Amino acid sequence: MKIHTTHISRRVEMLKVASLLFVLFALFSCSTDKKTGLSVLDTNDEILVGTDTFRLQTYMIQAEHIPSDPDSVLLGEADNNLGTLHADFITQLTCPEGFEFPDNTVLDSAVLTLYYQNWYGDGNSPMAINIYQLDRGTLDYDSIYYSDIDINEFCSQADSTKAVAQPRIITAASPTNTFTTTSSTLSLINFRLTDRMVNRLFNNGKYPSQEQFNNDFKGLFITTSFGSATILYIENMAVTLYYHFDYRLDGQDTTTTDVVYFYSTDEVRNVNRIMYRHTHDYAAELLKDSTISYIASPANIYTVIDIPIARMVSSVKDSILNGKRPYVNSAEIKVYATNYTTEIDPDDITQWAQPPQYMLMIAADYVEDFFYSRSLPNDSTAMLGVLTTTTDSLDNTLAYYSYDLSYALTEYLHNPEPVDTFSVVLIPVSVAAQTSSSSGTTVITSVRPLQIITNTVVNTEFNKDFPLRLSVVATGL
Repeated sequence: MKIHTTHISRRVEMLKVASLLFVLFALFSCSTDKKTGLSVLDTNDEILVGTDTFRLQTYMIQAEHIPSDPDSVLLGEADNNLGTLHADFITQLTCPEGFEFPDNTVLDSAVLTLYYQNWYGDGNSPMAINIYQLDRGTLDYDSIYYSDIDINEFCSQADSTKAVAQPRIITAASPTNTFTTTSSTLSLINFRLTDRMVNRLFNNGKYPSQEQFNNDFKGLFITTSFGSATILYIENMAVTLYYHFDYRLDGQDTTTTDVVYFYSTDEVRNVNRIMYRHTHDYAAELLKDSTISYIASPANIYTVIDIPIARMVSSVKDSILNGKRPYVNSAEIKVYATNYTTEIDPDDITQWAQPPQYMLMIAADYVEDFFYSRSLPNDSTAMLGVLTTTTDSLDNTLAYYSYDLSYALTEYLHNPEPVDTFSVVLIPVSVAAQTSSSSGTTVITSVRPLQIITNTVVNTEFNKDFPLRLSVVATGL
C-alpha cells in the first residue's frame, strides 16, 4: 500500500512528501504533548506502580492506492464529503474446463448478468454501464494488483472491443429483474453480448484448460460512461452462453437447447480501479475543525497518530519508577467515531458513508509489508479494533475503537535507545475468520484493506468531550 504524508522521517521510509494540502493537515493537527495526570500508587522498595496520561498528536495522509483483490467490487461514480469517487473493474471468467461442444452446435446468444444488493448514493439517479473485452493483456493469478491499475495496459476500449452494442442505462433502486435466495434478494442487470463476443466465448468449441482460456479470452473491463450519483456494490457476475444442436433419437431429428456458464470466482482474478477526483477542492472542509480528523475508504484519507515514546520513557521509566525496569500493564487508546449514527438521514450526504466494523492500527513503517505478505494482526505492530457502541448517562450512543498498546510500549521502554515517536496509521479493513467445528474457536484468516465506501470522523487531542489520549499503567521491578 502506498500512502503520502507530510512528515519527513527516517523512521517512516514508506511515507513520501505530500502536497501543500497535507502540509496543512499536519500543521493544523499537531501540538505539544501535555501530561494530564501523574501519580504513584505504591512506593515500596520492591515494586512501583505508576500511571500517566499522554495527549496524542494526529495528522492526515492520503492513500495513493491499496492492494485490490476484492470479494465484491464497486461500479459507478458518486460524491461524498471527501471528494468524487469513480470505480470500475477488470475481471476474468472461469471456463467449463474440459468441456467440448457437440460437432453441430449452433450458437444462439450470450447474456452477462451483474448481481447487486446494495449501493451508495442516489438509487434513483440513472447510470450508463459499458463493457469491453480485454485486448492488450490479462491478469496474472499470482500477482498483486493495486487500485490505481492502468486500464490501458489491458484494454484499448476501441470499438472492436465493445462487448455490448449500446451502454445499458439503469437506476439502482428500480431493477428490471431480481433473484431471491433463502437469505437475501439480489437485483440483476442483464446485458446481451455482441455476436463477436459470443464467438470469442465459444473458443473453437472446447476448453482444455483455464490458463489457455485466459490467454484466448483475456477478460472484461466493466465501467460507467454516464452518471455521477450512484455506486453499485457488485456481489457477483456470470455469463450465460445459449446454444442448440441437432441429433437423431429413435430415427427422428431432435433439437436440444443447452447453456454454458462462465463465472467470476476465486479461481480467477478481478481488480477494482478506484479513482478520486476533486479531493483538493475539499481541503478547506477538512481543515475547518482541529478537533476532528478523517479516515475514509477505499484508498482515500487515513489518520496517523504519533505516540511520544521518548516522553513516555522520561516520565514512566525515570520519573515515576525511579529507574526500575518498567513493564506496561495497560496502555489504552480509545478512538471515537463521532459521526456514527443509528439512523441515517437519506438527505444528508455526510451520513451515507458510516464507520466500518473493523479498523486496523498499524505501525506506519509496516503498512506496505503487512498487506503485501498478507500478515495477520499481532500485539505489537498491527492491532485490530472493532467498532463498539455504548450509551452515556443521557442515553446518547457513543461509538469507538479500542486498542491496547501495552506489549508494544513495553518493548520500546526496554530499548536502550528508544525512538522519539512511534507513528501508527488507522486503516479500515475487512476481516475473514474461520470457526473450528470441533472446538468452536474462531480465528482470523485474513485482513485486507476495506474496499467499500466508509467515512469515519475521529476525535483528536483538541476534542473537548473525548480528547485523544493514551492512558498508561506501568510497573517497575
